[in-house]
Amino acid sequence: MNILERLNRNTPLLFDGAMGTMLMKYLQRPRDSAEENLLHPETVKRIHGEYLAAGSDVITANTFGAYKANLYDIDGAVVRGVSLAREAVNGLLYPSAKYVALDIGSLGELLEPYGEMTEAEAAAKFKRVIKAGAQLADLILIETFADLDEARIAYLAAREYSDLPVFITLSFNENKRTFMGASVADYAKFINTFKPDAAGFNCGAGPDKLLPLVQELSPLIKTPLMVQPNAGTPSFINGAAVYTLSPEDFAAQSLELLKAGAQILGGCCGTEPGHIRELKKVL
Repeated sequence: MNILERLNRNTPLLFDGAMGTMLMKYLQRPRDSAEENLLHPETVKRIHGEYLAAGSDVITANTFGAYKANLYDIDGAVVRGVSLAREAVNGLLYPSAKYVALDIGSLGELLEPYGEMTEAEAAAKFKRVIKAGAQLADLILIETFADLDEARIAYLAAREYSDLPVFITLSFNENKRTFMGASVADYAKFINTFKPDAAGFNCGAGPDKLLPLVQELSPLIKTPLMVQPNAGTPSFINGAAVYTLSPEDFAAQSLELLKAGAQILGGCCGTEPGHIRELKKVL
C-alpha cells in the first residue's frame, strides 16, 4: 500500500524524530548533516534503524540542507542519504509497511526583495535535490519553512520533477506567525490552493505550544494535518541547546495534538527514539 492509501485508513501515521540530535549524540561535533551520508553512513543507517525499532512508519532521509554550498558532493550525499533510509527499511521483515521521505529543508536565505536570492535560483536548488533523490523515496517532505513563497517554490519543483506525494510543514512562533509574518489563515489559504497531500507544523516549540496552531488550522482545511514538535523549549548550556521534555511527557502532550485533528505525528529538534517509542505507545 502506498503512503496515500495508508493515510486514507484514517489511523495515525508516525514519522521519526530528529536526525541532527542523534548525529550530535553519536559523532559529538557539528557538521552539515547531509555530509554524514558520505562520511559516516553506518551511523546514519544506525539512527534510521533505531527509529524503525521505536515504531516509526516513515523514515526521513538525511537530506535536509543538502544544497549547502560547502557540501562537496551534493548529488552523492542526496542519493546516498535516501539509499541509507531505503536500506534500513528493506532490512525489516515487512518493509512494505514502512516508507522513506526525501527531506527538503528551507534554504536559509531570504528571497527577493527581502534578500538577494531570486526565485529561479531557489527553484534550481530544490530541483537538484529532488531530481537526485526522488527515485528511491515514497514521498517528499518539505519542512521547517517560514516563508510561504519559498514553500511554494519548493512545492512546485516537487510536483514538476516527481510524481511523489508531497507533505509540507511550516514553523510558527508563539505569536502564531511565521518568521516572515504569515498567519495560520494565510497558511490555510496556501494549503487549500496548492493542495499538498499533507500539511502542518514542525519545529519551533514543544507539543503544548503547537496545540493552539493545530486547533486553529484543523477546521480550515481538509488536508491531513501533520505535526512534528520539538522536545520542549530548549535551555542553552555552554552555548548548546538542551531539550529536557521527557519521552513520556512528549507523548502525552502529542496525544492532545491528535485529539485536536492531527493525523500525522513525529518529532523534531531534541527528540530521540525514546520519544517516538513512547508516542507509539499512546497512539
